[in-house]
Amino acid sequence: MATLQYSTPSLLAVATGLLGSAWASGTIASMSLVGMPTAMSAPNDSVYIWHGIFTRGMNVMPKVAILIAAAYSYVAYDARHRGVNWKGYLAAGGAVLFIIPFTLLFIAGTNATLISASKGATVLSRGRASELIGKWSVLNLGRSLFPLAGAIIGLSTFLGNLS
Repeated sequence: MATLQYSTPSLLAVATGLLGSAWASGTIASMSLVGMPTAMSAPNDSVYIWHGIFTRGMNVMPKVAILIAAAYSYVAYDARHRGVNWKGYLAAGGAVLFIIPFTLLFIAGTNATLISASKGATVLSRGRASELIGKWSVLNLGRSLFPLAGAIIGLSTFLGNLS
């Protein structure tokens, strides 16, 4: 029978990492799967609706990713001192944090154009706005896979460390 060799703080950190990763993935995905179709259902206001959803995500998700990565880092530190697999926890935290460089590398240009349009500095046709929101939605859905990978890696590491 497997026995747990985690301290209470480490178990809390594992739970924070696993649940936080899964929550972050679902929250990010819901912006694409629920939020963007809603935005597109109001073509005259789609850019403004996109901006509202984007702003809420931008204000929350990087902070959440850092908190989750910190939880995984704490568990990695503890696991290393116990002589069990700790690299998986670092990989899980890194996967979650990857939403930040992914955004900067692949989504920032689309964000800039849509933000400019939402502030009235750029005029977009309905077709162009729809195209950009659709592109953002696909990229954002892809971004949601990084925290999901973090949850899977973290869970796999946790289960693998049970002895």
